[in-house]
Amino acid sequence: MITLTAAARRVLEARYLRRNAAGEIAETPAALFRRVARAVARAEVRYGGEQAAAAWAERFEEAMAALEFLPNSPTLMNAGTRVGQLSACFVLPVEDRMRDIFEALKLMALVQQTGGGTGFAFSRLRPAGDWVASTGGRAAGPLAFMRIFDCATEHIRQGGRRRGANMGVLRVDHPDVAAFVDAKRDRVSFANFNLSVGVTDAFVKAAAAGEPWPLVNPRTGRPTGRADAPALWERIALAAWETGDPGLIFLDAVNRAHPLARPRPHRGHQSLWRGAAFALRILHPGLGESRPPGARPDGGRRRRLGDGSRNGCGSACASSTTCSTWAAGPIAASPGPRAGRARSASG
Repeated sequence: MITLTAAARRVLEARYLRRNAAGEIAETPAALFRRVARAVARAEVRYGGEQAAAAWAERFEEAMAALEFLPNSPTLMNAGTRVGQLSACFVLPVEDRMRDIFEALKLMALVQQTGGGTGFAFSRLRPAGDWVASTGGRAAGPLAFMRIFDCATEHIRQGGRRRGANMGVLRVDHPDVAAFVDAKRDRVSFANFNLSVGVTDAFVKAAAAGEPWPLVNPRTGRPTGRADAPALWERIALAAWETGDPGLIFLDAVNRAHPLARPRPHRGHQSLWRGAAFALRILHPGLGESRPPGARPDGGRRRRLGDGSRNGCGSACASSTTCSTWAAGPIAASPGPRAGRARSASG
């Protein structure tokens, strides 16, 4: 086994080595590598028997001990334990209904409890000040609900060892996009979020041509105003320069490269309901199956990743299609916003 630096040992002790009930370290780095290798290699029993599993466990352990390859944090934390949750990134849908918003909040807490990160597209939520028919009031808007998610994450320690991490995305044509762009410029808000604006080819062209840009209410699908595209582009760049957020996710480019995409045009509001519910049903059998409205139980419909849902592990991942939860279960999709859905209550 390669000699670990003092810094590496401190990180292992703080986050990855198992502890006993008294909080004392009960595992060495070598034992950690052995635990993870043996747990992951158990999959080989199905294909080559115990002998194959033992052989792969040895190879995997050697690779980790030499620091030639290390799996993600949840695998290092959970492999070979009762938790057993090995995925780092989960994408959770946020629908424009109060019960669905707080269902996503609950699932976020359960995912982060096991060491996973969470990503959300808030583009379906109606803008601040929009009409809420069920109460006769006005909607709080996506940023208000994002603060609830941020506050909850602040008080959740992932797996008891590290804070949670979220990715929040809002489409560039959402009426609240300017407030979203400026959300972290006070250096205080949304400390548990990385933010990205979901931009389209049309917006980039409008910014280059100096054209106005329509802002669309996701509840009705109708334009509610216009923004100056070059000014909005400059605003995004300035905020990113000052704070590191927001990033950009190029929705049309993601759709063009998506391995399961169908050549069918749409506005790109579909969210992927990936491995989160699948994994949660394993980790928490008492939970009922939770799917976005309209999703088939067998996950048979395939949709493009179009509303900016992407990796939620807290890192600035460039890819939206290679998250570890991609293969965790069937993909089910929910329909995009529908005009006249006035009974929704996200205020």
